[in-house]
Amino acid sequence: MGKEENVKKFNLILVVIIATILAAILLGETKSEVLSDYNLKPYIFGGIYIPTEKSQDYSFSRIRIGVDANRGSFVGNLDWNAYKSCVHTAFGGFVDTVAGFKSTIIAGWFLNPVWHVWPGPKMLEQTRWPGTTMGFSCLSTGLKVTVQKAGFCLIAANYNSGTSVAVNYGSTWFYWEDIVGFGLNTTINKPDEIAWYPTFTMGFSAYNHHGPMVTEMFRFDLSNNLRAYAQADADMDNDKVSTLAGLTYVYNKNGGFIKIYYDDVSKWIAEFTFAF
Repeated sequence: MGKEENVKKFNLILVVIIATILAAILLGETKSEVLSDYNLKPYIFGGIYIPTEKSQDYSFSRIRIGVDANRGSFVGNLDWNAYKSCVHTAFGGFVDTVAGFKSTIIAGWFLNPVWHVWPGPKMLEQTRWPGTTMGFSCLSTGLKVTVQKAGFCLIAANYNSGTSVAVNYGSTWFYWEDIVGFGLNTTINKPDEIAWYPTFTMGFSAYNHHGPMVTEMFRFDLSNNLRAYAQADADMDNDKVSTLAGLTYVYNKNGGFIKIYYDDVSKWIAEFTFAF
């Protein structure tokens, strides 16, 4: 057995161990004691691609296993990406209320502030993120500070490769990463009295070493559980537009979706996601 096979075997064993521990916490007799004493919140979420052509097979789009911790002012997270066999996030820090603002500071391996603008993989209702995310760092090692209060949120991070800031007020985000560029994203929610009217989102990113990207997205609420999306991403540097359109059925508001989309890049995509 070669080195690569040994690594794969070790990763598989590690995934099984983590999954077993989480299952024991969730289902075992010590569940209430562990959760109450240490405020541990285990979770598992993932997605499965459903074949849309005869040549395709079922395959995982992602599998994430993790635990959030919260005891007193301490907060922490450990998240294992089982699909890529690596740690996704691992951090610890403290939260407190300062001058009426909820303030959090963490250190470790965490999500870049820019990626708070869009839903994470657990809550993503489409089959891919908007083009305006292109080039921005996803994960970073360093320090991150979050300050939030009543519709306002400021997230700033200093990490191994630079500095990043994201500011939210109402339904508008401004974000900046020193080595990449900046962007603006805003959402206009549909009027409650007009059922058929779409929710409209527009995003714009300007890059230091690439032309701007523009995203336009429409969401139609066909029912309480069924939504239709239409999205266009314009790469102004290459004069190219990519489109995405399809349906999402929400069977679990905590991250359970059935999606079928047509993407002019990947063609037909069907995905089933789950979360526990």
